[in-house]
This record gives sequence, C-alpha cells and structure tokens, in this order.
Amino acid sequence: MLVESLPLPFVLIAVVAYPAIGFGSLAALGGIPAILAILMYGMSSARVTLERRLQDLSTINSISTTLRSTLELEPVLETIHVQVTQLLGVESFYVAMFDDENQQIWYPISVKNNERQKWRSRPIANRLTDRVILESKPIILPHHARESLPSIGLSYGEEALNAWLGVPLITPQRTIGCLAVLSASSESEFTKEDQYLLTILSGQVSVAIENALLFEQAQSRAEQLENLNQISTLITASLNLKEVLAKVCKSVTQVGGGQQSAIYLLSPDSGEITLAHSQALSVEFVQNSLSFSAANSVRARCLRTGQPVIIPDVHKAELEEKYLGELVEAKILAFGDFPLTTPDGQIGFLSVYFDSIHRFPPEQVELLQTFASQAALAVSNARLHAQTDQALSRRVHQLSILEAVGRELSAVTSSER
Repeated sequence: MLVESLPLPFVLIAVVAYPAIGFGSLAALGGIPAILAILMYGMSSARVTLERRLQDLSTINSISTTLRSTLELEPVLETIHVQVTQLLGVESFYVAMFDDENQQIWYPISVKNNERQKWRSRPIANRLTDRVILESKPIILPHHARESLPSIGLSYGEEALNAWLGVPLITPQRTIGCLAVLSASSESEFTKEDQYLLTILSGQVSVAIENALLFEQAQSRAEQLENLNQISTLITASLNLKEVLAKVCKSVTQVGGGQQSAIYLLSPDSGEITLAHSQALSVEFVQNSLSFSAANSVRARCLRTGQPVIIPDVHKAELEEKYLGELVEAKILAFGDFPLTTPDGQIGFLSVYFDSIHRFPPEQVELLQTFASQAALAVSNARLHAQTDQALSRRVHQLSILEAVGRELSAVTSSER
C-alpha cells in the first residue's frame, strides 16, 4: 500500500507549482508518477505471480506428502483427482497407463465433468495420449485443440475438444503412462505455466502409482500363493484317483482364471494319451479328445519339450486345421498346456482353456506350472495307491482261492481215510 501511494506527492507538487513552472516542466514532473505507476504495476504483477507460484508449490508439496502416506491404489487415485482439479481448475482429466507387454493403454482413473468414468483398455494407437507415452514428451494444445490435431499428424477425435495438455509419467526405468487434462469449453486455455505445474506433479504421480501397483501385485501374489497352498492341501488329502482328478480340474480354473479345464494322462506302455477328466468342456470336444497318440506334434508338444505350451490366441497359432476347428466350436480361443512331471518322469499334462483371447503374464504361467507340478504328485500318489490296492485285492483273491482249494483237498483226503 505504501509503494502504491508513492506517486501522490508528485501529483500534489505538480498541481501547486503549475502557475510558476509552466506546462513543459509540469509535463516532465507529471511523467514521474506515470513511470512510477508502470513500475509499480509490474512489481504488483510479479508479486501476484510469485504468490501464485508459492501457493502452487505448497499445494504440490502437500500432494507429495499425501501420496507418500499410502501404498493403496484407490486412495492415491482419489488424491490425484482432488488435487489436479483444484490445482489447474479443470473438470476433466485422466491417467493412462502403458502395458508394454500387451501393447495396450488402460485407465486407472478418468474424470469427465467432475464425475468418475470407467474407460476400457485399448490397443496402442496414433493418438495424443499414446504419442506422449511413446515419445516421453509433453504435448500442449492451448486452444482450438481439435482443429490443431491434423497439424501434428493426428485425426479428429469423436468428442469436442478445445484445450488439451498431457505430460508423460516417467520412472527411472521407463515411461509408464500419461497424465492429461482437457476441456471442451471454448473459453478454456492451457498455458506453459500449467504445463510446468503438471510436469512437476507428474513426477510425484509416477512414483506413487508405480509403488501402489507394485504393492497391489505383491498382495495379489501373496493371495494367489495362499490359495494355491490351500488347494494343494485339498487335492493331496485324498488317495481316490477319480476324486483327485476332479479336484485338480476344478481347482486349476480357480488358480488360472480359465473357464474350462482337462487333465490328460500318458500310458507308458501304449504311448497313448487319454482324457482322464474334464471340467465344463463341450460333449463334442470331449469325444474328440478321448484318446490320441503321444506322437501328436501339436497336442502333445508340452510332453516332448517338458515346457508349458501357451496359446494366447488360437487363430494366430500354428495349429492343425481340424484341431483349430474343434477348439473354435468349443468356444475355446486361448489355452495353456502344462506338463505333469514327477520324479519318475512325465505322466501327462494339464490344460486350462479360455473363452476369449488371453495374454498369459509370466507370473500366471509360473503359478499354473507350480500347481501342475503339485497336481502331478497328487495324481501319481493316487494312481500308485489304486495300483497297490488292485494288486492287494488280487493277492487276497488268490489267497482265498488257495484256501478254498486247500479245504477241498483236505476234505477229499479225510474222506479217503
């Protein structure tokens, strides 16, 4: 306030001294307040800018503290939602994550007009979000964004779009996604200052989301292993072969997430593979899979290699035309075959089937193979028990016959005496 009052004395002096000093001197003296006013306006503007910058940095620091306080994804996303909308004064924004293995974009959070949305994942494409991720560079379309798209090699979007700003989410290892804000209002405009703030915020968001996802994966892995341990205990608790086979087929869909399953056992003597049990398979597929040779180059591949055979999409795999037709008719679009291996060798393989295209993450393949190994031991023990039980029954039957023959011989000998 004191600085803003500085021109007043010069104005008063000019008014009092005008009769004595004339117009020229008055003009020169009057120019001083004008210059001071310009300088003071600049100082005031700089002060406002500085105050806003300090407020923004304080907000970002508060966001950083909040994000570091939790490892759960949903609270992290909600914090991002609240703080981004307040910091930039926007009503629409989203976080897009890049699934490098499957070349897909998925959205952990998307907000439109201050309402949470659920956007489906999609393949990577030539779009604004994808370009930010692939090039690891921010893109700003301050206004008339939709009309600006062709100038950067992108086609018009389906929705009205006036302003768009996206920055990459970068970790020390790679770019994991994009944080973007947008507006359809013709009055909206994003500035370089907005880009600067969003870039600073993106560093905090990148670390928070990656940590939350890693924590979520660790929790999921622990739950899967606990579930696997419980299921393994369940299937090894019985020595009845039919019961064990049924439990294995039912449990593998719980472990692997498939809709159908089957267990095939190898006969070492004949070299034939037979369908021992199935879960939810069509009658036609079961009939076509009752028995086939271990020399079958496609169906018995996992037994020859000793490694899982993973088919994420049956239409893109090298399968025999007849077998492919049987799979499609049974509504099987993806599957995995896992060898059943015991210390004495391979006894067959376990198959899990999916009714849609399915990408098998490495951890899922590892989990299913671990389950298959435990199932192999359970099946082997049950078969051994069944064989032992059969041998014992035969031995008892033989002894019973010998006892009967002995009694008859004894009776004959006694009568002859």
